[in-house]
Amino acid sequence: MKKLIPVFITAAAMLMQAGCSQEPAIVVTNQSGITLTNVILSGSGFSQRIDRLPPRAVTKFMVSPKGPSGVEVAFDAAGRHFDTKGQIGLFRDRGRYLVDVVIGPDLRLTVLSESRGY
Repeated sequence: MKKLIPVFITAAAMLMQAGCSQEPAIVVTNQSGITLTNVILSGSGFSQRIDRLPPRAVTKFMVSPKGPSGVEVAFDAAGRHFDTKGQIGLFRDRGRYLVDVVIGPDLRLTVLSESRGY
């Protein structure tokens, strides 16, 4: 039994590290009452597509940017196309950044980027 304890401690340490990823996370929230389609979020070395984002839906994913980056956001809603036409919400490739992308009730876009520490 004494030999199993170091194995459990090692496994627990690995799981704790896996839960504390150093990659930036992007959270997309649709606060509008309209389904968003063809949502594309891209930056330096990454691109993520979301086919449909229903009203009040929230989705999260990790990215691996190639150096400092921002996020460019494009989507379709209510028969119109929306595009930031460039990167906004700057963040670094490491440092546990959280990037919040919020599409408001009026379809206005807000992007906030914050470091969650190292």
